[in-house]
Amino acid sequence: MKGNKHLKIQGDVKDRGMIKWQGLMLTEHVELIKTWKEDYNKVAKSYLDEHNMQLIQEEIDLAMKRQCIVYIHTWNNGEITEHHGTISNVDIKTRILYYEDPFKNHRLNLDDVVSITMVN
Repeated sequence: MKGNKHLKIQGDVKDRGMIKWQGLMLTEHVELIKTWKEDYNKVAKSYLDEHNMQLIQEEIDLAMKRQCIVYIHTWNNGEITEHHGTISNVDIKTRILYYEDPFKNHRLNLDDVVSITMVN
């Protein structure tokens, strides 16, 4: 008699475990589930009014004067990314924020900045 490696004996019943459910998932279903999971975790970009933009500008100015470490939160493609370092310069014409971390210099688009928090 030929043996089936997928069969498991539980008591008197031979069971295939999770293999019996694999036939119910079509490739289209699997693709839709993957795209749904990707879209589910995305965050909508928050609208910054004049007051919030003024607060961010004040935090940038104060952090540049003190040369202290800041956490900068940016929004990109539905994800919030956290950067940390010291702000070295802000170019208003090109709307670029330059900051340094212990390893290298970085630059961020000011339009993507959602919040800034000073550490010390």
